[in-house]
Amino acid sequence: MNRRKDYEEFKQILEQYHISRFYHFTDRDNIESIIENGGLFSYGDCIKRGIRINRPGGSELSHELDYKDNLQDYVRVSICKKHPMMYTAIQDERIVNPVILEIDTDVLFIDGNIFSDKNAVRGDSNKGTGFVDFNRIHFNTVIRRSQFDVEEDEQEYYQAEILVPHHIPLHYILNITDFQVKESEKEMTRIKRPYSSIITEENPVAVFLILNQSYPTEELITFEDKKMSKAQAEGIIVDQVINELIVRNTSNGIIDDKYQLAVVGYGDYAYNCLEKKNVQSLKELNDNPLFVKTITKEIKTRQGIKRIETKQPVWVKPRSDGGAYLNKALNRVKDMVDIWIEKHPVSFPPVIIHITEYRYHGAEDSDMIQLAREMKSLFTNDGNALFFNIIIAGEEDSISVMFPSSKREIGKSHYGEVYYLMSSTLPSTYKPIIPLTNDPEALCQKVGIAFNVKLKDLFGTFLSIIPQ
Repeated sequence: MNRRKDYEEFKQILEQYHISRFYHFTDRDNIESIIENGGLFSYGDCIKRGIRINRPGGSELSHELDYKDNLQDYVRVSICKKHPMMYTAIQDERIVNPVILEIDTDVLFIDGNIFSDKNAVRGDSNKGTGFVDFNRIHFNTVIRRSQFDVEEDEQEYYQAEILVPHHIPLHYILNITDFQVKESEKEMTRIKRPYSSIITEENPVAVFLILNQSYPTEELITFEDKKMSKAQAEGIIVDQVINELIVRNTSNGIIDDKYQLAVVGYGDYAYNCLEKKNVQSLKELNDNPLFVKTITKEIKTRQGIKRIETKQPVWVKPRSDGGAYLNKALNRVKDMVDIWIEKHPVSFPPVIIHITEYRYHGAEDSDMIQLAREMKSLFTNDGNALFFNIIIAGEEDSISVMFPSSKREIGKSHYGEVYYLMSSTLPSTYKPIIPLTNDPEALCQKVGIAFNVKLKDLFGTFLSIIPQ
């Protein structure tokens, strides 16, 4: 490939706006083909070469428009990372396991590139091959986090793109090794499966707990032989889960800081139950509980019942007020997840766990399902965010259903059906917690909803969902 003679002018723009890479979205199922064929080829070149695209990001209409404008032989790259068309492809299920390829900015200097200030197939886009065309791009717009961070009349400029003729060689894809695993014995390289990132301090996992703390949770129950509200009982269980994660990941007084947690409550509005930082690491949680209480435990010994005092940290302050505006909590958590992913692009994807016993207020069922879909469309390069719903049993004799394969398993419950549709399909990572079955396809159909969970089983349900 020939380098253009005026590349220094392009380079100055990149430095001025601190642009260090470009982006191309695709599906994980296409990675093997991209590697085998030595890089990214245009849609037109894939057709000519007989390269099969397992999951094309473009729709049939977009391909027709490309051919109409003679753009079928160009590979598109964007300056924005969160391309709106990527989320359209996810919603249309053309892309199931999205990944973002980071492209070396050196592709900018290739002769024959086309620069467009909007989506290139738009009739009102300005495009051409010279520096003057590149300089028409609204750089203050394309470097923003998302199109929703710019004024409405600027959003169409967020999709500015660079069209590279025919082929982007593999060595221009900076993060291609993120999707490969080296086999230690044979020194062979294979494609990395989704949800297979090892959880470490360097690549932690985030767990977002969402608690319904609306006014019905003030109902009194007996929990651990004490009278308390449902909100208090659930708060104690969340505290126990946090403490258990700290204990499990502490050795010789040193905490393996591979988990980050957030707890969001909701009533009339959504709020941070931890009352300090939105998302805290295990070390931060260990060092900064809201307070530490002293409790008395009874232990059976050969000499009889022995009472001992023990310290118990408290992180979650229970509340019971307002309506159940889950939509406000989901919007808040979605923003938190989005920010976390930007900081941890190759980590195991965030796990969101919603706990409730009741219906939500303030939104139609279709709106809630769409909000959940938007949450699940967020992703790291290891997979999409996972959204679980735990529905607490209203009656002790109700039958619990863990991770059903169909809506029928949860019975005639309208809101149970909606929560089912909001939940993620479980990846193979969760195979150990799925009941044994003779159906080899069963795992693919299991959905992350635990229905009619008893309070005494909530602690264990939490820990089964949180990845190890």
